[in-house]
Amino acid sequence: MFERALRIEPNNPKIWYHLAQVRLAQKDWKRAIPLAQKSNALAGSDNNLRKTNRKVITEAFEQAARELDRALQDAPNNPELWYQLAEIRLTQAQVLVDAPLENWKRVLLLADKSNRLADKNLQKKNKKLITQALEGALYIAPHNSEFLRHLAELRLEQKQWADAIKLANKSLNHVVANDKKSYELRLNNWVVITQACEAMNNWKCVQNARNRAQSLAQVLAE
Repeated sequence: MFERALRIEPNNPKIWYHLAQVRLAQKDWKRAIPLAQKSNALAGSDNNLRKTNRKVITEAFEQAARELDRALQDAPNNPELWYQLAEIRLTQAQVLVDAPLENWKRVLLLADKSNRLADKNLQKKNKKLITQALEGALYIAPHNSEFLRHLAELRLEQKQWADAIKLANKSLNHVVANDKKSYELRLNNWVVITQACEAMNNWKCVQNARNRAQSLAQVLAE
């Protein structure tokens, strides 16, 4: 019925919404999400319709996650399933543009779980997810020193030396505590800077960063 109606009124956002609801009721979340997004694209200033579309999109992602959760109950050590769940949660956070920080953290945890079980090819895919999740998290919490350190390490692996140094320095600038965890965080950042400077043949930078790292290592050893 709604598909026939769309042939007559293809720019009617409410018809797209109702069709999304039908697909959701059929547990066809893969089709429900783009239909609700299409409705949003045509909704204009209709904020009530946007809210109802958001509910459809959210529930569709939850359907997808529940399917994977059930599969993981039977195969808890399957890295591909953990990756798929991380990918679903990443897409959810990206589509729901005002997603809270916890959504991005959840992606990091799921991708890390997959990574610990994965082969090298899947690890590469997980690192891409982790990079995207960190970028999303930093959009919300740009001064989070742990996120900055983690992204700096990924940039180092990607041989983006200058970015790695910039992120590690930014992380250092936002570490305020003086407990063991904070010293370890500072140490990890200086190690990143040391390795990036070595790759760039910047020996003055290497010496300075290495001295800082050694000083922190001594403090932690005491």
